[in-house]
Amino acid sequence: MDAVVQLQSPRSVASGLQRVGRSGHLVGQTSWGRIFPTHAEDFVEAAVITRDMLSGDIEATTVPESALDVLAQQIVAMAAVEPWDLDDLYSVVRGAYPYRSLPRSAFDAVIAMLAGRYPAALSRHLKPRIDLDRGAHRIAALPSSRLLATRAGGTIPDRGLFAMVTADSRKRIGELDEEFVFETRRGDTFVLGAQVWRVREITESQVRVEPAPGELPRMPFWRAEAPARGSELGKRIGAFRRDLAGLLAALDDRDLQRIALLVDEGPTGERDADEPSPALREVVALLRDRCAFDARSVRALVESARSELLRDTFAHDRRIVVESYEDGLG
Repeated sequence: MDAVVQLQSPRSVASGLQRVGRSGHLVGQTSWGRIFPTHAEDFVEAAVITRDMLSGDIEATTVPESALDVLAQQIVAMAAVEPWDLDDLYSVVRGAYPYRSLPRSAFDAVIAMLAGRYPAALSRHLKPRIDLDRGAHRIAALPSSRLLATRAGGTIPDRGLFAMVTADSRKRIGELDEEFVFETRRGDTFVLGAQVWRVREITESQVRVEPAPGELPRMPFWRAEAPARGSELGKRIGAFRRDLAGLLAALDDRDLQRIALLVDEGPTGERDADEPSPALREVVALLRDRCAFDARSVRALVESARSELLRDTFAHDRRIVVESYEDGLG
């Protein structure tokens, strides 16, 4: 791959490096990519991420502690190879850094689950994954354990959707996330599409409902399509906005008229016969040299930020702006 084109911010420094790193894999090649922001705030986030990508300032790595889903996968895989004494197995698991503090009660609960001790109300289709000899305190593989260990690894959840249909005519209304359905019981009411519905029946693939006007519903929940911004990146963006506000506040109208010319001149400091102001030079050095913005991006971000400053609505990590407006309903 010669280059990577990223539409909107990659949402983190690590993700940006990983995606741009998909290009230039051959010996002697350099990874190269271009980010295309799509709105004003996206320009700010892209500026911070690009600056930190170039400087190698990646977000701190957090090691997940005692992830039970991964533990369950590893236990099935280990049992598929050979039988294990539970005390020996627990000792080996505790030897891994993420599981150094794993309590024995959590370990025993995972073993019991894998051996088939599921709540009756959960699902009648869940089957044991390993064989547990409680008297000998040992586990061993079942005929399906080896295939399960090789085909069902990984931590990407296999999420499904339930069809939401009317109880009488089976007319399809929409879809519900399986996690929401798992926490729903017959007789529950919830709101969807500005209407309240009551659950009549839950099958393996459908939730059958009836209208319940006037009932007090619980709100549904869903997963956002875009990944959330991490707190560390949020702090960096807040500090960047504060620094940018200080620089832009020092610019005058003449600086704004000359910014396009200075951006296109090359490295900061060249062709300075007209002696641009120090504030203007610093803005260009920040956005063009440290954040790798092209001329159009520099102008777009400066114009947007200056507009917010003039309206006194420019927020940063030390200033919260609360705006109100009137819509069609007042």
